[in-house]
Formats: sequence, C-alpha cells, structure tokens
Amino acid sequence: MSFRSSIFTLLWTALWVFVFDMMLSIVFCRSRIIAFDLSCYNGAHVSFDPVIGTRWDPNSETRTTRVVHNQLQYDNIFHANNCGYISCRDFTFEKPPDCRRYIIFGDSFTAGGYLETNWPDRTQQLLDRAASGGVLPTRIQLYSFAMDGGGNQNNEEMFFKEIVPRYQFDGVVFAGIELHKDYFFIHQARSDAAYVGRFESRPANRADFKKQFWPRMWRTSQILNDTAIDRRVRGAVPGLYTIKAAAKWARNTLSGQKNQGTNADGELPDNATFDDLVTKYGPEAVTRVSRIMEFCAANDKRMIFALLPRKTDWGNDRRWSEQHQIVRALDKRFNLDVFDGISPFAALTEENFRSKWFTHDGHWNRYGADFFSVHFAEFLAHDAKSSKNGESKLGTRQEILTH
Repeated sequence: MSFRSSIFTLLWTALWVFVFDMMLSIVFCRSRIIAFDLSCYNGAHVSFDPVIGTRWDPNSETRTTRVVHNQLQYDNIFHANNCGYISCRDFTFEKPPDCRRYIIFGDSFTAGGYLETNWPDRTQQLLDRAASGGVLPTRIQLYSFAMDGGGNQNNEEMFFKEIVPRYQFDGVVFAGIELHKDYFFIHQARSDAAYVGRFESRPANRADFKKQFWPRMWRTSQILNDTAIDRRVRGAVPGLYTIKAAAKWARNTLSGQKNQGTNADGELPDNATFDDLVTKYGPEAVTRVSRIMEFCAANDKRMIFALLPRKTDWGNDRRWSEQHQIVRALDKRFNLDVFDGISPFAALTEENFRSKWFTHDGHWNRYGADFFSVHFAEFLAHDAKSSKNGESKLGTRQEILTH
C-alpha cells in the first residue's frame, strides 16, 4: 500500500469514528471524542478596572452557567454589591461600633459566583446568628474583595489604592493566596464573550490596557441570553469539546498567556524560611504579599492566613505539606494567625471528600463551601471570645449553627 493510500485510509477511518461518535453523543449524550461543553454568562457585566483589575457592574445580577461533558456543573445567579464585588451585602466605608471587620482576599473559591451563597456570605450568616443569640460578645463583619483568578498584584493594588484609603477595618484574611499568581483580569468589551488575561505586570492605564494587553487576552466564556442558555442546558447539538480545548491551548500558547502563573520548579525544603519563598516564587511575588503584611503589623491589624483545600489535593500529602510550609515561613516573619481549612477535609473519607466538589469542575460545590464556612465561623467565634474575655473556651459548632 502506498503512503498516499495509507493517509487516505487513516483519514477515512477517522471520519467514520468521528461521525459514529457524534451519533452516540446526540442519542445518549455520552461521548469520548465529542461532548457538550458550555461556559457562559447572560450579560456583559464585568470589565477591566485600572485599580483592581476586574470590577463587576455595581448592583448587577449575573447568571453564570457551566456544562462539562453533558453534565450541568452549576447554573447560578450571583449579585455584585454597590462596590462591584460578589457579595449579597453592600459595603460601607465606616464600620459599625462594637464590630470587628475583616477584609478577605481570595480567588474564585472565595468569590464563589457559581454558588448561591459563597463561603464569606455563608460564614457571615452563621456569625450574625451567633451574635444575635448571645454566643459572640462582639459582632464580626466580613468584607470579601475576592475575585476570580485574582493574583497578588491585584490584591496589593486593591489594598493600598482602594481599601486602606477608604475602609475602616481591623484585620485581613488571606484565603488560600497562591504566591505564584500574576496580575489577572476579566473583560467583556464585546457582546459575544468574556475574555481573560494573566500577565506579569499591570496596565498603566486604560489606554495601555487597550493597546498592549487586550489583544493578548483569550476568550473563556460565551455571553448568551437566558433563552439560549436554557436551550443549551436542556441539550443542544453537542459542541466539539476536544477540538475546542486544543484550539484554546494553541491560542493561549501563541498569545504568550500563562494559565498557571510563574511558579518556579522544585519543592520547598523542610522548615522553609522566608528566603526560601523568595527563591522559589521570586522576590516580586513574595514582596507583594509581604507589603500588605508589613502594613498590617505596623498598624495593629490582625492577619489570618486561611488554608483552602483543592480538589486535586486528595491524598497528595506533599501538596498539603507545601501549603503549610508556606504559611509557617510567613508566620516566622509576620506572626500570623493560621486557620487550617485543609485538615477538616483531609479527615473525610474519599467518598465524602469527593461529594463536596463539582464532578467536572475544580471548584467546591455548596456542600464543600458550607463545610468550610462552619469551621471558619467556629475559628472566628473562638477568636472573638478569647479576645473579649481572655478565655480559650471555644464556641462550639452547635452553638454557631443553632443560635
């Protein structure tokens, strides 16, 4: 058989496999080569912000939907408050009397637009219930400035240019901050899709963003009206998932984008120091976090580092150990309070652990977020009791949940 005939036979076979797989995917909604994949919003409600990177339209409601391999992962409507952050509560610059206010930094796990109630709002509900029931001696207020994909440079710019000049606060919660994440933003300048970008530096202004950054951003989610979303969720002709994934990878590679930031290779040594963090992640990445911590230390602001689990961490002791090492290294210099949000998840059976995450999405579902919320509310309740009364007695989980 000639080389030309071999190529023809291969292509003909591939075509029949493709057609057969498409028929199966349409009839049974199952496929290995083709699968219905959808990630979308129902409107263009977010855009580049020169201060923080990404800001949602204040007081907007946005539907976000994701279907992977023909399975609905989430279909949720989230609220952006008066300041353009994902929260069911509006923000005020002045804090109420007899109240302890914490600023929360985090990524999509904390922003939680895919959940009816993200974990900061859920924790706030538990704390409010405990305060009204007399369990807490001091009101605790949580303001989440978390954003999807948010990096350390986003947090630094936000902290010194927006939070410090405007907001009264008593402490900062770093929720699962990853040192390797660079500057990130989402932009919906076009009516058909949302575009994202992650870069080592931030735009100097809107003109710089439009000229230097916007052309290198990549499309991540469609923008569809509610009728179109409903139709797609109910089951339309499957999309070419594998081909789309390959096209996305090629587009990101050619545009110079980095999906995972600039995390250096190699593991942290045992008993890692601050200098070890600088060596691994680079001085700029570590300095962005340390500037915030230095400000807090100098101005008597409490610092809490909350460890968050990841779906891929199950059974990966090295990964969990490394997160603890990062916190210990920072703690040696800044005397942090640490909330270990990983251990409660690590203590679960594998089946129970898996039940707290979406099937084909890396985020936790409402069961995972609520599970974290209960433990974090317990941590803050203990913190309030100890600070107010000089006691070490912990407000029990049952008190927090039932009052």
